[in-house]
Amino acid sequence: MRGHCAVQNCSGGKSDSQPLFRFPLESERCKQWLDKCQREDLNDKPADQLYKYERLCGKHFQPSAFVDSEGQSVVLKDDAVPTIFDSPATAQTSHGKRKEAGKVDEKDIKGRKKMKKPDTEPASNTPVSEEDENREYLKSLFEIVLLLGGNNIPPTDPEDEHENRQSNFQALLEYRIHSGDETLRKKWDENKEKFPEELKNLIEVCEQYIRGKLVEEVQQNGHFSLLTDELVIISGEMFLPFFVRFVDKSNCQRESFLGLVPFSGDEDVLAEKLLAEITEKWGLKMEQCKGQAHSCSGTHSSKIKKFAAKVTENSQQQYSV
Repeated sequence: MRGHCAVQNCSGGKSDSQPLFRFPLESERCKQWLDKCQREDLNDKPADQLYKYERLCGKHFQPSAFVDSEGQSVVLKDDAVPTIFDSPATAQTSHGKRKEAGKVDEKDIKGRKKMKKPDTEPASNTPVSEEDENREYLKSLFEIVLLLGGNNIPPTDPEDEHENRQSNFQALLEYRIHSGDETLRKKWDENKEKFPEELKNLIEVCEQYIRGKLVEEVQQNGHFSLLTDELVIISGEMFLPFFVRFVDKSNCQRESFLGLVPFSGDEDVLAEKLLAEITEKWGLKMEQCKGQAHSCSGTHSSKIKKFAAKVTENSQQQYSV
């Protein structure tokens, strides 16, 4: 989010305490704003990105572009388009002369209600559809989840609730809200009671998407080896970690984590369940599996051996077809 005007060489929001307004979310009006401010480097940016990060200050709008309000906030009309710029494309005054950017005469000032220059940028009065709000809200949540995952930071901790403290996810979410993400603030107030279940769904969606892309890459590059590691215990339940080793497009060997599968049941049932998880649910094609390696000891080794035999059997059957 910019704290200054997007127009080049404009001091709005910097040395000049002008109110700042978001670019419209509607593609048509957003393009009008972009054409007027002549920022060719922003032409390839989508409307939602411009809405989120770019601003224009109040000096680029005619007095008629503002809503007559008795309050102290400055609000743009829904169809407002900037017309005052210090460039060849600047709008002409009624006398046929270009008005100097940032200069407002006495008549203009009387045409506006007295306004307080805010320390922080006011929200634009541009109407936003519920669909766009939901999209922005989910995008913000996904960005938080991916940021945490990319830095190996758990979104929540079982001790958070017991010690009555914020989770890592909530801390980052509140940071974004305090930084000015009004859509996130509004939607979070409406949905925070559903937070635990909503976070679980977000993580599952991210996990499925990332794993889907990995499996797609594995399939495109040919053969792979299937690996498992020692069992892990999460909330009292045992899980078997799965990895895949393959050679990518740059001819480099990679070993990537696929996911965790619950590890419970007798040998035959468990072997079938594990195989179904990695093939039917995750999409691995066993005819491409040319090797496997497992790390397990103790009482569970017989179950892993049963699963390894099932993988070998399945791979040979599929390979012979």
